[in-house]
Amino acid sequence: MVSYIRDVDTAKITYERGDYHLALEQWQKIFSANHDSIPTAQTAVEYVFRSLVALGPEKRQEAVRFYVDCFIENRSFVSKVDASQFMVDIKQSRYEGLRNDIEVFRCRGLIDETPVYQAHLAKINALRHQYPELLLEGRYTATDGFTCSNPALTARSFTSGGRMAVVVTNTGEKVQKGKIAVPGYRFVEGRDLEGKIIGKPAVNLGQYELNVLIYEK
Repeated sequence: MVSYIRDVDTAKITYERGDYHLALEQWQKIFSANHDSIPTAQTAVEYVFRSLVALGPEKRQEAVRFYVDCFIENRSFVSKVDASQFMVDIKQSRYEGLRNDIEVFRCRGLIDETPVYQAHLAKINALRHQYPELLLEGRYTATDGFTCSNPALTARSFTSGGRMAVVVTNTGEKVQKGKIAVPGYRFVEGRDLEGKIIGKPAVNLGQYELNVLIYEK
């Protein structure tokens, strides 16, 4: 008990003095060692998230993944996390890929109060359940394993067994076209938000439109 209190106090001091890299390491260790103690886990999750955010834009995606994974594991873990300003910062930033990680690709219930995509959630949920083994249960592999011909499009991948799903969206105001190439895989099918079948590994997307393309080895 004394050791635990000392570790928490030390980690708080480290964070307060602005050494966020060291604070992140300390709070991650505390979280790992205290999963069964909800109050301690909640505090650790709060400080891990805050440390990641404090480390700047290059750590924002990691902060998102950490938040989502904790939410999925145990919703109570994230009860102390105030993500409201974080969401405002994202919406005001030009880091569109990150916003989509939160609001589209990793949408599993935690963002249902975010108004921007409120109208899309039902369609996104239906699409996720069309390919649950990939979009719900698969491994999130970010930008690994594929290439997109148009950098104005945002794409992320999920894998499971010998299959891959690539989720592609356009957050810009102009219509964007692009092709998705997945070395070692063949294109099987795709779907848009309306559930329509896509017959080729190419997209033509207006703002906030989204396609899921399925590949297999």
